[in-house]
Amino acid sequence: MSYTIGGNNFSSYNMKVTSSMGALDFPKRLGDIDHDWKDTNGVEAFTEAANLLWDGREIDLLVYYSGSDLDDDLATFRGLYEGTPSTLVTTYGTHTATLRSIKTRQVYEPNGKAVLLIKFWEPSVTVPSVPSVIGGSGVTLGGYDLYQDFELHVASTRGLFDFDYRKEDLTYGDQPAQYSDNRKNRRISIYLNGVYSNLSNLTTNINELHAVLRSAGLKALSYHGISENVYFADRARVSVILQSLAATVRLPLRISE
Repeated sequence: MSYTIGGNNFSSYNMKVTSSMGALDFPKRLGDIDHDWKDTNGVEAFTEAANLLWDGREIDLLVYYSGSDLDDDLATFRGLYEGTPSTLVTTYGTHTATLRSIKTRQVYEPNGKAVLLIKFWEPSVTVPSVPSVIGGSGVTLGGYDLYQDFELHVASTRGLFDFDYRKEDLTYGDQPAQYSDNRKNRRISIYLNGVYSNLSNLTTNINELHAVLRSAGLKALSYHGISENVYFADRARVSVILQSLAATVRLPLRISE
């Protein structure tokens, strides 16, 4: 598939996109996300729809430049797209994005060909409607079975089996702070991977998972007998190997204790 910007193929600027990163990433939350009451009330997660504000995402394109005047072509490109929202079409969808920067990775002498890293900023990321639940008996999140609903296997987790307790300062004497019975909020990561039959299936499943994570309310996570209420707040990176139609996701979640 050809990458285009502002309706023009990158070849119009003597460029060819060789790979891209970030076009399927899940942006982080903005604003007030939660509050730790530091007592038996635990952490209050703000997950009502009115509290859900989202950052944009960066889309990076690795580009091969094959023209004869790099400086002139880059000046033209910057003049058209720097600071101007434009329609950027990537392998993974259509984005309204602004040119953020162009970095020269390598210049080949004496012919002046170059490898460039072009960064775009997509300030507002749209997601599809929340899909209907299929569910299953595997690892579930908010009632969605991660494999049955999104064709994603859980490769590993980090932090899910850890516990951390708050220290309390005693109000008398010279006794040092001691751990209380009140647990701290935990941040965990779930590492997911999936191989898809076609690119449309890959992007649909990843975007629908994104929609579920952005929806209001705590989500019940069930994993091998463990059940926790979790919420999504931090950026999730999605990597794709196009040759094998494989996707990997590092999914950070916060547990509401």
